[in-house]
Amino acid sequence: MDRLKLTHLPLLWDDFKGLSKAYSFGINKVNEVFPKRNFKLYHYTDYSGLSGIIKGECLWLSKLNFLNDYTELTYGLSIFNECLNQLEQTIKKNGLFPTRDIAYRFLQLRMLFVDMNDGKDSPLLFSISFCKKNNLLSQWRAYTKKDDSYCIEFDANTLFSDKHLFPHNEPYVLRKILYSPKKQLNIAMNLLTIIWDEFKLLNFKSLEAIKYDQSEMAYRMSLNEVVYHIASCFKHPDFREEEEYRMIRSIPVYENANMVEVRPGINFPVPYVVKKLKLQFLRNVANPILSVLCGPSKFPEQKKEAIKILLLSKKIRIAVKNSDTPLR
Repeated sequence: MDRLKLTHLPLLWDDFKGLSKAYSFGINKVNEVFPKRNFKLYHYTDYSGLSGIIKGECLWLSKLNFLNDYTELTYGLSIFNECLNQLEQTIKKNGLFPTRDIAYRFLQLRMLFVDMNDGKDSPLLFSISFCKKNNLLSQWRAYTKKDDSYCIEFDANTLFSDKHLFPHNEPYVLRKILYSPKKQLNIAMNLLTIIWDEFKLLNFKSLEAIKYDQSEMAYRMSLNEVVYHIASCFKHPDFREEEEYRMIRSIPVYENANMVEVRPGINFPVPYVVKKLKLQFLRNVANPILSVLCGPSKFPEQKKEAIKILLLSKKIRIAVKNSDTPLR
């Protein structure tokens, strides 16, 4: 079994070792481990999305807080808020607020989470979703348009191989979504405990100073990145049938954002980044796309033929099939 290597860490770990420890703890719980062969993932989309992937030979990863269902991220943050309340009650119960100064520091930490929930200084985290299951009715309904739906089968091992990362060390990682509230609360509580053990010792002067002092602003942004990373992997248990995975791309705040583009969205413009692919069968480079499944349709054979022509226009020879799910 191989664990995807970590190629990106948030800001200034040498200064904030507690955040580094918390990040490592959380990521080890959500980083995907998969066999060296035959690990397949599926991406549901419409023709526009399929055509963009094939013609552009790329994937678009949208900024996390611009997802179509924005509650996906707020749910994850709500888990952290619940744990923060529990941590405060535990500290008070055990008499661990010995001085007014320590109590004030916890208030500082809480204020950082208030701002985080308001979306202030949200990190540059981008994602695209995959599913563990093919031809899933709930996915056809949720993520595609009627009679305009496709499911792309990916070889995850090839998709995340070094030959498909541009440049060689770009930090695209695969994260498994967690649906168990018990596991989510356990991870969030352990992570917050680690963060608090360091935060209470830091010399932050005031609630306002933490927003403007350079080193304290660095902590604020790093904390946001750690929490967003993990919160993005929590989802309501009602969605467990999806068995979702996410490809995550993180851009450090201190780097320029030239690689970020903006596209039209359903309700608002959406920032995104591009992950390039090599889709043609080249020597020593396997195609990460294994097949395309055309969704439920009144005209299945026409759709199938059209998609074959689209693929051949890019010299891509893969299987194209029709779903056996009836269209209603």
